[in-house]
Amino acid sequence: MDTYSKGIFTVIAVLLAIIAVGVWLPYIESRSEGHQPTLGDMFRLREIKDPDVQKRTRLELIHSIPYVEVYGTVDVQ
Repeated sequence: MDTYSKGIFTVIAVLLAIIAVGVWLPYIESRSEGHQPTLGDMFRLREIKDPDVQKRTRLELIHSIPYVEVYGTVDVQ
């Protein structure tokens, strides 16, 4: 095998590894999150008086909501 072929196979292997990491990354990130927001967390936002702190806390709660993808169709009856 010549140097050109080795280089092409190396590039293909690196790209496949990047794709594999990209597929598993959302799963790994969702498992590493220790706290998912509850309804009580949303109600506690009302108790925060400082508007800046309230906004920052609300955005943190929104960003900690788990992301769910639905593949295909969903029947709701």
